[in-house]
Amino acid sequence: MTDIGHLYAQCQLGISEAQFWSDRLAADALALEPGAAQRFAVLGTHALDKIAALWESRLPSIPVEGASIPLREHAQVSEYIASLRSEVKALDAATNADLDPSTHRMCQRLICEIDLLSDDARRIGVDL
Repeated sequence: MTDIGHLYAQCQLGISEAQFWSDRLAADALALEPGAAQRFAVLGTHALDKIAALWESRLPSIPVEGASIPLREHAQVSEYIASLRSEVKALDAATNADLDPSTHRMCQRLICEIDLLSDDARRIGVDL
């Protein structure tokens, strides 16, 4: 089972990174010409806002000192989405669903949101 410090750090990082990429895609949506890339930027902004909210919903209410992790550098949103999916799967695998059902449910919902975003990208012709 994941300890509270690790979960707190993961949630803080998840919120920060999702908000960062949501802001980047929102700026892209305003700057891009109408088309598939702009449509993906709009869809991605909404999806990443949901992802940030999911992380925030599971953030332990007891802050853990020194648990924040600096944002990692990803050159593209596609790199972020791929690494996010693998990290969420690892967190889910480390979570005992019987002892911590909230974290397990959050992970399942995050994976679903990530998969929906990837499906939307394929549907509108954006290569992730």
